[in-house]
Amino acid sequence: MSEELTPIDAATELTVNVEEEGVLVVGAPEVVDSYIRRIRDISGDEAKDVGLDAAGVATAGAAAAGVANIAMQRGRFVMLSPNSMANLRKYNVVPAGNGYNRMTVVDSAKQFRGQLAWKRVPIGPSQVAAVQMLAVQMALKTAIASVEEAVERVEDKVDEVLALAKAQVAGDVIGNHGVLKRLDSEVKRNDSLPTADWESIAGLGPGLEVGIERLRAYITQKVRPLDADNSVQDRAVVVHKLVADNKIGEALQLLVIAEQSLFLWQQLRLRRVIDTDPRNREAVAVSVREVLREQVARDGELWNAIGKEMETYGRIAPLDRVHFFGIDKFKQDVKALQDDLDAFGAARRMQVLGWEDHKVPSVQETISEIGTQISRTWGTGVKLGEKGMRSLGGRFQRGPSGDVVTEAEDKQAT
Repeated sequence: MSEELTPIDAATELTVNVEEEGVLVVGAPEVVDSYIRRIRDISGDEAKDVGLDAAGVATAGAAAAGVANIAMQRGRFVMLSPNSMANLRKYNVVPAGNGYNRMTVVDSAKQFRGQLAWKRVPIGPSQVAAVQMLAVQMALKTAIASVEEAVERVEDKVDEVLALAKAQVAGDVIGNHGVLKRLDSEVKRNDSLPTADWESIAGLGPGLEVGIERLRAYITQKVRPLDADNSVQDRAVVVHKLVADNKIGEALQLLVIAEQSLFLWQQLRLRRVIDTDPRNREAVAVSVREVLREQVARDGELWNAIGKEMETYGRIAPLDRVHFFGIDKFKQDVKALQDDLDAFGAARRMQVLGWEDHKVPSVQETISEIGTQISRTWGTGVKLGEKGMRSLGGRFQRGPSGDVVTEAEDKQAT
């Protein structure tokens, strides 16, 4: 016989449910805040949380299953990477294993000190399913940080990017996103998804997935052939083409919008199943989790592919600045591409998902190599003043004594 959940003592208790996507935390606001601060002490900025509301609980069917205390608007969902979850379990901040857990706050200031003692709370199958459904809903909701900037950037370039990617099957990406966002808002406001509304968007899901994969394949195809052994002049041409002609940045932002549309569609699909076919809601939740995992994995592969290419392809050696007068434009294009990658990672919550962090080496990182590089090129007896070391943007030339000096040093000597 499973124990029914009883309302928690808002002043002294905290309830935590551990799921694959993160943890659902319920309690008095100051207690919840203190607990989440404890999580962040260990996991840092990786922990992303969002408040639970009654509409979200109703959408997941949690209230109907008796998990009513979650609907008191005192709950938060904290999204965590697998590595962070393992670390938090190591320090006993998150209870071991999945399931419903409760602890009593002993500290009069409601601050968590020392290790936390969790007690497993047995709950019925319907409640387990409801909480799992709520976790999936929250994972869909937190998968994309924001799309507003993405929409603003690509709104007038959608057709051009889709044509480049041969992804016309995605259709009107901005329009689909707007429709899905509006329906999602109406469901939260009215607590229902009319049949006519669902039927109007029921067929969008597969097309969204195909469009997403074509955008991703286009970006990968354009970035992968980079050859780091090319001269700086050749690399500058390729990077400029990626930025200006192939519109990789816009394609990445369009990918974010398309994925957000897919996640909105999946939320509406879950709601439809809860309303009309509750017996299959667990199977649909499993399906949604697979979609989330797949999109995370594919985006992680894309992020790492671009990042690794740019780590080497965008490197500027000291002598590149001597031989190539277009180096400043090359640097601007490399930075633009890195900024596009960073924006994509931020939108997809890169740090939470545990992807690698890629940064194109700066010019300053090559300063220590400059003496060796110039010596190999010009022979022995090379001298480079400290002032020249700090002004790598200047041109190098032979001074009156035959040494390699900066243009500024040569003028000073004469």
